[in-house]
Amino acid sequence: MAEIVEYRWSPSPRFYRLTHRLLASPVAAYFRMHWQGIEHIPRDGAIVLACNHLSNLDPVLLAVASPRPINYLAKIELFRVPVLGNLIRRYGAIPLRRSASDPEAIRLAEQVLEHQQVLALFPEGTRSKTGELKPFRFGAARMALKYNVPLVPAAITGTDSAMPTGAKFPRRVPIRIAFGAPIDTAPYRYQNTGGGPEVHLLEAVTNLLQSEVQRLKNTIDEAS
Repeated sequence: MAEIVEYRWSPSPRFYRLTHRLLASPVAAYFRMHWQGIEHIPRDGAIVLACNHLSNLDPVLLAVASPRPINYLAKIELFRVPVLGNLIRRYGAIPLRRSASDPEAIRLAEQVLEHQQVLALFPEGTRSKTGELKPFRFGAARMALKYNVPLVPAAITGTDSAMPTGAKFPRRVPIRIAFGAPIDTAPYRYQNTGGGPEVHLLEAVTNLLQSEVQRLKNTIDEAS
């Protein structure tokens, strides 16, 4: 199948609202979902939502719990799957080539923030096979600092058991999601001298983000 050369980010809010209204409640009931902290998601304006990553189900179930539509990066192979590819396009997903640096995906992700929408990122970069957090990459911190937007941490558990790698259909496993208070990036705001945030600032914000996601995950685990 032909390679996707150029992609226009153009989600369908009407389609999102319709399918969310029809499917969110049944999906939440199937997985016996419980979520907390949605009051931490600003009602409007651009935000970066950063969550741990366990399964392909993660972005779908984050969308069920979120009071606002979310836009996320998905591996480009999914856009070639009949029906699914069209569906995730309309949901605002952004194709990502994981074999190399992908400036087009970065451009589209920035477009999400420029349009004052929610950009969901998984800073680990890939699914955790153990359930434990992998080291976070700088992407979420870089976006939040560059665009001066709230950085909202989130944690999800249960999706690795519900739909592990290679599974064709999700099992009915309880899913827990927690959203945390936005991280204040003001102390780390950089002076733009023609480049991006300095590495030590990215490290500081990324470390803080990872500690917050770990704290949320621990809270969920203790309550389960």
